[in-house]
Amino acid sequence: MDSVAGIPAKAPTIYLEELTPETFHDYCDIGKQAYNEHYLHLWPNADPTPYFDSSFTFDVLENELKNPNTRICIIRKGALGIGILKLVIDKGVHIHPPEVSMLLEKVYVLNKFTGQGSGLEILKLVENYAQSLGKSILWLEAMKKGRALSFYKQHGFSIIQENELPFKESIPEERGMYILKKEV
Repeated sequence: MDSVAGIPAKAPTIYLEELTPETFHDYCDIGKQAYNEHYLHLWPNADPTPYFDSSFTFDVLENELKNPNTRICIIRKGALGIGILKLVIDKGVHIHPPEVSMLLEKVYVLNKFTGQGSGLEILKLVENYAQSLGKSILWLEAMKKGRALSFYKQHGFSIIQENELPFKESIPEERGMYILKKEV
């Protein structure tokens, strides 16, 4: 049974759609919207242009797609684009060499899809992918003052180091970050 009284019997599945040049526009739109919903407080006058210029241009994406160590995806729930994701496959951290470590460099989810279990589903997809590649460490960076930090800690990540947002244009008091890792 697909639906009851027009209500889907099963919620749409979350999956990762690998980025192609044909989906650059969607990726940039979703990424910018999600970033604006969660991170404008990091920037003077709520203007994240320096970050957008380094992350959400077709030239940047073209170059990143050429890197065999990078996976970039649109996060979809059914046909809807609900977020974006970027992985660096062989990226060491702390005492863990690249061969066993994978970086979850970006995961931005549109605000209207947060708090519904989507984050955990996405995290499980990433963990399963890391395991399929023989990785034992998944790591990421999270803002010290961000909501994501408590989510990651609740789901098995531990803080291993402090860091700072690498954009001199950002607000100095907001730059604090943690590096977190999880064994997978």
